[in-house]
Amino acid sequence: MVLSLKILMFSPAIGHSHLQFVGKLADILVLGGHYVHVIISEWDPALTSNGTKYAQRVTRLKSSKPSQYAKMRFRVDPFADPLLNESSIFISVANQFCEGI
Repeated sequence: MVLSLKILMFSPAIGHSHLQFVGKLADILVLGGHYVHVIISEWDPALTSNGTKYAQRVTRLKSSKPSQYAKMRFRVDPFADPLLNESSIFISVANQFCEGI
């Protein structure tokens, strides 16, 4: 008897590598016989890939407001001082998607 699960995966579109990582995990689970639904929150709307080839469903959550993620210092100037704490922007973007749901 094969045990097949329905799995929901959440993937914030923070960067290409994040999408690829979660997408590959989803592919492994699908190839293992599971049903996988991936939800992608579009932190960075410029990222259009989903990272998966086999997930049965992929849903993209768009924010009702422009994402603050693009304003983060490492996005604007990748060589800026890395010690700058921008966790408040991460929290703001996460809250933005929670409010939209």
